[in-house]
Amino acid sequence: MRITDVDTQWLERSLDLESGSVSNLSYEGVGAGQVADTYRISFDRDGVRADSLVLKITSRDESSSSTGRSEQNYLREVRFYQDLMESVKVRSPRCFHAEITDDATEFALLLEDLSPCTIGDQLVGCTIAEAELVVDEAVKLHAPVWGAPQLKELPWLPTVRSFGAAELAYWPKVMDRVRARFDGEIDEELLKVGDVFYQNAAGYLELQRRAPWTLQHGDFRPDNLLFGANAGSVPVAVLDWQTVQRGPGVLDLSFFISGALTTELRRAHERELVARYHDGLRALGVLDYSLDDCWRDYVRFSFQGYFVGVGAAMSVKQTARGDQVFASMIRRAGQHILDLDALSELSAVRA
Repeated sequence: MRITDVDTQWLERSLDLESGSVSNLSYEGVGAGQVADTYRISFDRDGVRADSLVLKITSRDESSSSTGRSEQNYLREVRFYQDLMESVKVRSPRCFHAEITDDATEFALLLEDLSPCTIGDQLVGCTIAEAELVVDEAVKLHAPVWGAPQLKELPWLPTVRSFGAAELAYWPKVMDRVRARFDGEIDEELLKVGDVFYQNAAGYLELQRRAPWTLQHGDFRPDNLLFGANAGSVPVAVLDWQTVQRGPGVLDLSFFISGALTTELRRAHERELVARYHDGLRALGVLDYSLDDCWRDYVRFSFQGYFVGVGAAMSVKQTARGDQVFASMIRRAGQHILDLDALSELSAVRA
């Protein structure tokens, strides 16, 4: 769906309103999404100004929409709201309408508008107080469906991917493109982390398959978070369910801490944040996952920021801010990996 398809008749059908009840429809672009386009929709209902809504639809950029289709990002987000939103406790915008074509290429979501709020910024990062709020939301996402059989019964919900030999052989070559794309912006020491990682990426995927699984957000970072939402009544809300899958929940935690905190803040507080997450899981009934196991998996999944930063940089439309975000993710994740000696985990899985 494109913004030009949105008119009063479509809005009336989507919200199950009487014909002719919607007027004075207008919209403005919001956010800086890489895979979909987002707008704030304003309108009158029966002559009275209604609460605004957020409309999320297929990207106008062909490379981004192609990624959205091939990775089933559009399908996953629509199905999350249709099939899983009620099963978790995480705060996310309520969904008033969701549609997607049979071939999963065109979609539309009408969502609760939680403004005024502060949109998280990957480049600015989070304070420790904000990080604690986000860790608590991660618990509310993961714990209610930890190991839940229903996740295996959803045909649209992917799990950790398997790749063929040809794809795995290509991955190390991607670092040549990263060096060219971010020439002079990422230290060589951190680029060498990528060299080793992509030589052993199959081991990283195997570590994910071995870990306890739940519903994983997959892109759990500041740009997909709203702080002080709905004029402060919602401390933090989680957006963008296009990468949701069945996988280890601690991956979301490690990915968030790796990219959302400065290296100095992360080093000082990551142990207490992981303990906070683990305490939250236990409080919501996850009792068969020790703190030692949680920390071990946190270390193993420190690679995710690197994996996502490189993958996104190579697959979505190039923008100045996008490049800054992806370079930041790679830098912080690279240092995270070195600080935790996570490369040794890949050596162990190969043995």
